[in-house]
Amino acid sequence: MKVCLSGAQSCGKTTLLDRLKPLYPKGRFIKEVVRSLNKPVNNEASIETQLFIYLKHCQNLMEPGELVFYDRGLIDSVVYARVLSSKHPNFIETALAGNDLLKVFKNSYDLYFYLPPNIPLIGDGFRSMDSSYRQEVSDVFLDVFKEHQIPYVSLEGTIEERLSTIALILEKYNKDVHNKEK
Repeated sequence: MKVCLSGAQSCGKTTLLDRLKPLYPKGRFIKEVVRSLNKPVNNEASIETQLFIYLKHCQNLMEPGELVFYDRGLIDSVVYARVLSSKHPNFIETALAGNDLLKVFKNSYDLYFYLPPNIPLIGDGFRSMDSSYRQEVSDVFLDVFKEHQIPYVSLEGTIEERLSTIALILEKYNKDVHNKEK
């Protein structure tokens, strides 16, 4: 099962992923792609960087394991490219390419969890600290989920409440899959 944690910057994805590790010790946990790039991202990303990020997300989908958690997925890159293309026309083709990739790979993830921007924006020296940019990204997430007809679970509340929701959804998903196999 491939589980994607998605959302704008500073919504708790990485914190949640770290808290999931002891709960699912046999799971695999894939870190956020862009942090290892050492290249400008967000509003400063280049076309080459964006294309590399798409490629890396597609490559990450090949990770083996019965349970794989992703700190961001292909949908995240598509969303950020779309936001960039609204400000920089030279990104339009790149955004369209990501959109085409998402059409092909959206069902490669079994579950999508979306984290809305309802916690304080905290700087880490990497992410954008512009709250209006974060809200714009969040709005585009909802548009992309809808356009691509991707079902998702919105995670609200405290970390413990979010963890509980994930556990319940994973349990239900596993039961549903088990029942289908019978």
